Amino acid sequence: MPEYNGLNERLKKQYEERLLHEEHRDPRTADAIWKAINLFENFTGRRDLTTVDMEQAKAFKRWLLKEENGNGELLSVSNEREIHTSSEGFSIPKKFQNKAIPLGTLVFPKRGAAIATNKKRLTANP
Repeated sequence: MPEYNGLNERLKKQYEERLLHEEHRDPRTADAIWKAINLFENFTGRRDLTTVDMEQAKAFKRWLLKEENGNGELLSVSNEREIHTSSEGFSIPKKFQNKAIPLGTLVFPKRGAAIATNKKRLTANP
């Protein structure tokens, strides 16, 4: 597996700049997103991010649910794997706002301690 993909590094840097300077996100948020993208890159063997398809995303999601840290614990801090409700709501692109979020959709945190503790969840029935 290559250790470096120049195209991916440029894309990630552009995205980081947008998060920090256009969307005024906290640097810790950008760092957490960077780490998540790096996990995905490692999973795909550093293939170009521009070639990502739905099957790769689904396989990555299945892999994440089983992945453990060095202590044999799931990457997620808690044992919860599903989200049934949210007090914060979801940030959904406009083209998807009038559509239901399918069951099993992987939801990544974007605020506060949930980012630091990597509280990703799958959508489930309420």
